This record gives sequence, C-alpha cells and structure tokens, in this order.
Amino acid sequence: MTVEALAPAALVAQRHRLRLADLASADPAALTMLPEHVARRHGALPLHVDSGVLTVAVADPTNTEMLREVADLAGRSLALEIAGAEEIAAAIATAYAHAQLRRPRTPGTAVEDRPKRVLVAEDNGATRMILCALLRASRFAVTEVRNGEEALTALGASEPFDLAIVDLSMPEVDGHELFRRVRAEGLAPELPVIILTASNDGDLENQLLAAGVDDFVSKPIEPKAFLARVQSVLRRVAA
Repeated sequence: MTVEALAPAALVAQRHRLRLADLASADPAALTMLPEHVARRHGALPLHVDSGVLTVAVADPTNTEMLREVADLAGRSLALEIAGAEEIAAAIATAYAHAQLRRPRTPGTAVEDRPKRVLVAEDNGATRMILCALLRASRFAVTEVRNGEEALTALGASEPFDLAIVDLSMPEVDGHELFRRVRAEGLAPELPVIILTASNDGDLENQLLAAGVDDFVSKPIEPKAFLARVQSVLRRVAA
C-alpha cells in the first residue's frame, strides 16, 4: 500500500484539492462500469457516471497505473474523490451486494454488466489514438499497447478481452506472429482478432483468414467502416 493510501483521507483530499467521497452515494448504474473483483483489487469504488465521466472513490490519487486500468475497463474518463482505503473496501462490499439484490433478472437471460473489452495493438501513435477514441466513443473498454510484446503481456495479465485489434507491422512481435502465438500457444484461443494493414497483398490476407483471423481493416482508417467491422465480428462471435 502506498504512502498516500495510508495517509488520512482529509489530508490527501486537501493536498490534491479533491473532494471527500460520500461512499453511501454509490449509484448502481456506476457500479456496472467496473466489475466488483476489479473494484476490490484496486480499492476503487464507482460513485456515479455523468456525461461520460465516471466518478470513483480512491485512497491514492497518485497511483496512475491503477487509474489507467480502471479508466480502460470502464471505458470512461475518471473524476476522483477521496476516502480511506479500509472505508472504501467496506463500501465496495456493501454497494455491490445491494446492487445485486436490486438488479432485475429475467429467467433464462444473462445480464451483461460491463462494456466489451478491446485490446488495441498499434505502434503508430496517431493511428492508435484514432482507433481508441472511436472505440471509447462507442462505449468499449479499451486497453492500448504499442507492440506485440506489450500485447502478449496484456493478454496474460488482465481480465479476458472480447476482441483484439492488431496491426500487422509492429516492432518486437508483429501482428502475424502475435496472432500465431495467441492461437497456437493457447494464450487466448477463442479471442476474435481483427488485423490492421496498409498492405494490398491478397495472398497474405487469404493466408491469415485461413489461419483463423476474423477480419481485416485497411489503413488509413475510415471510422464508419472500422466500427461496422468491429460490431460485425462481435455479432458473429455471439451468435
């Protein structure tokens, strides 16, 4: 636990000019933005969501790695409020328990509590920014990496992804090798994969499609076509 997380909440709030959190005010709609086990692991309680911004209670507002993962999972920008770590842990247990009791259930149907999680592996910063902005605007929870090695780390370290969007030409491990290792080595054998490419090599596309790639997106990115292909792949997988 960090020094900030151990400090009195009022002192941390004053130091960073943030509000003290009202932990009893957690909105069930905000809780659906973050799975309970992630909230517990990071000590982050979703409080409310407004205009695309998720307000969360945390004990340490300086833990940027934690905040980045929470934002990626929620698919939202974050606003922070402060509370003590122990108080947040207790409030998480209570809030999620109450939300489960209040959630309507329809017999025979599953309840989808979270946005679809998408891994974007693209070494070009401008292209990566465009892809992630389009996906987040469509309410996907996005994790972005710069090369295949970072993608392999993300696939092995986080909650399962619903889709990977992978550039064919990347340093370290390229898209072709990344796809082979994901499928052949069993890292995520059922993960749908869309390949990004600036190439017009039909033989390569046929080779990758035969190997199990779900779709291709050509560069430069055309936003409507890109999002249509993403939704199409996810519909096929869900069918």
